Amino acid sequence: MDNQKIIHRLIEEFGYSEVKAKLVWQRITEISPNLYVVFEDWWNNDKQPNISIEGISFENLTTDFSMNALAAFLTLDWLLRDPKTAKESLRRGHDRISLR
Repeated sequence: MDNQKIIHRLIEEFGYSEVKAKLVWQRITEISPNLYVVFEDWWNNDKQPNISIEGISFENLTTDFSMNALAAFLTLDWLLRDPKTAKESLRRGHDRISLR
């Protein structure tokens, strides 16, 4: 995969700054090889991933936790590497700030 094109797409399509896009891409390149294959299929073909790790699916993360696809892939990788900590963090959730 062409790093420059990917970083450009992360900036244009996902709204990341250049620094953040490079950081996200570096983290994506470090995910487990089996998960990376699923990522490539999604990235290249826009194919909705049908993957679940530790009972938590890509769809759960993007729908129930409002994560973008990249955050969902990184979270799935975290679930592979450290399931106990990742699941506890997901259970706790996160604060949302409402600007009215």
